[in-house]
Amino acid sequence: MSKIEAKPVAEKTITTKPIYVPQKSWFEIFKENNPDLEKFIGENLINKIGILILVLGISFFVKFAIDKEWINEPARVGIGILCGVLVMAIAHKLKKIMQLLVPF
Repeated sequence: MSKIEAKPVAEKTITTKPIYVPQKSWFEIFKENNPDLEKFIGENLINKIGILILVLGISFFVKFAIDKEWINEPARVGIGILCGVLVMAIAHKLKKIMQLLVPF
C-alpha cells in the first residue's frame, strides 16, 4: 500500500457583512419617553398651549389699548421698564438655578 501524503488545506477567510440596526423614528422615541399619551396631553401640551394663548392675548390687548390711546406715552415707558426689569429678574433667578444644576 502506498502512503497518502497530507497536504495543508488552504484556509478561507470568511467576510461578514455589518449588521444593519435600524434607527428608531422620532415617534418611537416619543412613545418610550411618554408611555401615557393622555397624561402627556393633559399635563404638558394643554398647559403650553394655554400659556401661549394667554401671552398672545395680553400682547394683543396692550397693542389695542395703545392704538386706542388708552395708554399714554409715560405709561408706555413705564410698561417697557417694568417688562425689562421683569425679564432681567427672571434671567438672574434662572442663572442661579442653572449654576446649581450645571456647575461648569
